[in-house]
Amino acid sequence: MPSNTSKGGKSSDYVTRGLKATIHNANTSEEAKESAAERLRQMGQEVPADYVSHPKTQGTVEPAGVDEEFDEEDEEPVSELRPGGSRRPKADVEEVDYVEDTIDDEVDESHSRGLARGATNNTMGGYKATLKNPKVSKKAKAHAQAVLDEAYAEDDA
Repeated sequence: MPSNTSKGGKSSDYVTRGLKATIHNANTSEEAKESAAERLRQMGQEVPADYVSHPKTQGTVEPAGVDEEFDEEDEEPVSELRPGGSRRPKADVEEVDYVEDTIDDEVDESHSRGLARGATNNTMGGYKATLKNPKVSKKAKAHAQAVLDEAYAEDDA
């Protein structure tokens, strides 16, 4: 058995990796991140340098490059902070609109090809379920209705 095995038979390397993953996970609560950081300290492991602890705890570390995140021309942030503390580039509104339109066109085209080959009952059932699902957007419901109308119009022809 390896020498890096802790009580309970778990490899301490795996535990360390899991705790570090908890710290970096955007969907993890601040309390869980604090607990993971404290456990790493107790294990004698290094807490990730980019981890920003809650203001109540000691050892707060500022993320690298905080002051360098502004574009000099318009003084707008060129990146935004994600919930987990990581950064991502700020998306251009026109770029987002283009991507959404492109995706919509590709989806419409792929559905048309699928209908030409003969859509399955499962596919049509999925579109019907979309119409009844309260968590689905109006745009998605309108698209589903259009696909169903097109499919049933071809059946009638």
